[in-house]
Amino acid sequence: MLLKSKEQVEEFIKERNIQHFEAEEFLCKCGCGKVLIESQLITTLEALREHIQKPVVITSAYRCPSWNKQVGGVSSSAHTRGLAVDIECTNSKDRYLILKFLLSRGVERIGIGRNFVHFDLDDEKPSPRVWHYYYEKR
Repeated sequence: MLLKSKEQVEEFIKERNIQHFEAEEFLCKCGCGKVLIESQLITTLEALREHIQKPVVITSAYRCPSWNKQVGGVSSSAHTRGLAVDIECTNSKDRYLILKFLLSRGVERIGIGRNFVHFDLDDEKPSPRVWHYYYEKR
Protein backbone atom coordinates (compact mmCIF):
# COMPACT_ATOMS: atom_id res chain seq x y z
CA MET A 1 0.00 0.00 0.00
CA LEU A 2 1.43 3.36 -1.02
CA LEU A 3 1.36 5.84 1.87
CA LYS A 4 0.97 9.40 0.60
CA SER A 5 1.24 11.64 3.66
CA LYS A 6 3.10 11.90 6.93
CA GLU A 7 -0.19 11.22 8.72
CA GLN A 8 -0.73 7.99 6.77
CA VAL A 9 2.83 6.88 7.59
CA GLU A 10 2.29 7.69 11.29
CA GLU A 11 -0.97 5.75 11.31
CA PHE A 12 0.62 2.76 9.58
CA ILE A 13 3.53 2.74 12.04
CA LYS A 14 1.12 2.88 14.98
CA GLU A 15 -1.25 0.20 13.60
CA ARG A 16 1.60 -2.19 12.75
CA ASN A 17 3.43 -1.53 16.02
CA ILE A 18 6.62 -0.51 14.21
CA GLN A 19 9.06 0.09 17.07
CA HIS A 20 12.24 1.32 15.40
CA PHE A 21 11.19 3.91 12.82
CA GLU A 22 9.33 7.22 12.79
CA ALA A 23 7.44 8.91 9.96
CA GLU A 24 10.03 11.71 9.72
CA GLU A 25 12.65 9.23 8.52
CA PHE A 26 10.69 8.64 5.32
CA LEU A 27 10.20 12.31 4.40
CA CYS A 28 12.15 13.90 1.56
CA LYS A 29 15.49 15.12 2.92
CA CYS A 30 15.20 18.52 1.17
CA GLY A 31 12.82 19.77 3.83
CA CYS A 32 9.76 20.07 1.57
CA GLY A 33 7.82 17.81 3.96
CA LYS A 34 6.59 15.49 1.22
CA VAL A 35 6.46 11.74 1.60
CA LEU A 36 5.47 8.81 -0.55
CA ILE A 37 6.44 5.35 0.68
CA GLU A 38 5.39 1.79 -0.03
CA SER A 39 4.31 0.28 3.30
CA GLN A 40 6.13 -2.98 2.51
CA LEU A 41 9.42 -1.08 2.71
CA ILE A 42 8.59 -0.05 6.28
CA THR A 43 7.72 -3.58 7.38
CA THR A 44 10.84 -4.94 5.68
CA LEU A 45 13.01 -2.37 7.46
CA GLU A 46 11.43 -3.23 10.81
CA ALA A 47 11.99 -6.96 10.23
CA LEU A 48 15.60 -6.26 9.19
CA ARG A 49 16.17 -4.26 12.38
CA GLU A 50 14.79 -7.08 14.48
CA HIS A 51 16.89 -9.62 12.59
CA ILE A 52 20.28 -7.91 12.80
CA GLN A 53 19.67 -6.47 16.30
CA LYS A 54 21.32 -3.17 15.34
CA PRO A 55 19.95 0.24 14.47
CA VAL A 56 19.05 0.69 10.81
CA VAL A 57 19.66 4.25 9.64
CA ILE A 58 17.68 5.45 6.62
CA THR A 59 19.83 7.77 4.52
CA SER A 60 17.28 8.22 1.73
CA ALA A 61 13.65 7.24 1.25
CA TYR A 62 11.22 9.40 -0.71
CA ARG A 63 12.83 12.07 -2.90
CA CYS A 64 10.83 14.85 -4.51
CA PRO A 65 11.89 15.37 -8.15
CA SER A 66 13.84 18.51 -7.26
CA TRP A 67 15.84 16.80 -4.48
CA ASN A 68 16.38 13.71 -6.62
CA LYS A 69 17.96 15.89 -9.31
CA GLN A 70 20.06 17.76 -6.74
CA VAL A 71 21.53 14.53 -5.32
CA GLY A 72 22.27 13.14 -8.78
CA GLY A 73 19.50 10.55 -8.89
CA VAL A 74 18.35 9.22 -12.23
CA SER A 75 15.08 10.62 -13.56
CA SER A 76 13.45 7.18 -13.30
CA SER A 77 14.52 6.72 -9.66
CA ALA A 78 12.32 4.45 -7.58
CA HIS A 79 12.86 6.94 -4.73
CA THR A 80 10.64 9.49 -6.53
CA ARG A 81 7.77 7.01 -6.55
CA GLY A 82 8.12 5.89 -2.94
CA LEU A 83 9.48 2.48 -3.88
CA ALA A 84 13.05 2.66 -2.56
CA VAL A 85 15.15 3.22 0.53
CA ASP A 86 18.85 3.54 1.18
CA ILE A 87 20.23 2.48 4.54
CA GLU A 88 23.58 3.19 6.10
CA CYS A 89 26.07 0.34 5.96
CA THR A 90 29.78 0.87 6.53
CA ASN A 91 31.23 -2.61 6.89
CA SER A 92 31.27 -5.88 5.00
CA LYS A 93 29.80 -8.00 7.79
CA ASP A 94 26.66 -5.87 8.06
CA ARG A 95 26.47 -5.62 4.26
CA TYR A 96 26.43 -9.41 4.08
CA LEU A 97 23.76 -9.72 6.79
CA ILE A 98 21.57 -7.11 5.12
CA LEU A 99 21.94 -8.65 1.67
CA LYS A 100 21.22 -12.15 2.96
CA PHE A 101 18.15 -10.94 4.84
CA LEU A 102 16.74 -8.95 1.91
CA LEU A 103 17.17 -11.88 -0.46
CA SER A 104 15.45 -14.19 2.05
CA ARG A 105 12.49 -11.77 2.08
CA GLY A 106 12.19 -11.89 -1.70
CA VAL A 107 13.62 -8.45 -2.41
CA GLU A 108 14.85 -8.64 -6.00
CA ARG A 109 16.46 -5.23 -6.54
CA ILE A 110 19.47 -4.36 -4.36
CA GLY A 111 22.26 -1.84 -4.86
CA ILE A 112 25.50 -1.88 -2.88
CA GLY A 113 27.38 1.34 -2.17
CA ARG A 114 30.51 2.05 -0.15
CA ASN A 115 28.49 3.29 2.83
CA PHE A 116 24.90 2.28 2.06
CA VAL A 117 22.61 -0.43 0.75
CA HIS A 118 19.75 0.50 -1.57
CA PHE A 119 16.72 -1.70 -2.07
CA ASP A 120 13.58 -1.11 -4.01
CA LEU A 121 10.29 -2.70 -5.02
CA ASP A 122 10.13 -1.15 -8.49
CA ASP A 123 8.41 -3.73 -10.68
CA GLU A 124 8.88 -1.50 -13.74
CA LYS A 125 12.62 -2.17 -13.68
CA PRO A 126 14.48 -5.40 -14.47
CA SER A 127 14.73 -7.94 -11.67
CA PRO A 128 16.23 -9.86 -10.06
CA ARG A 129 19.23 -7.54 -9.91
CA VAL A 130 22.07 -6.78 -7.52
CA TRP A 131 24.38 -3.95 -8.55
CA HIS A 132 27.06 -1.74 -7.08
CA TYR A 133 27.74 1.98 -7.02
CA TYR A 134 31.54 1.64 -7.05
CA TYR A 135 32.90 3.70 -9.90
CA GLU A 136 36.65 3.57 -9.80
CA LYS A 137 39.05 5.46 -12.03
CA ARG A 138 41.40 3.21 -13.97
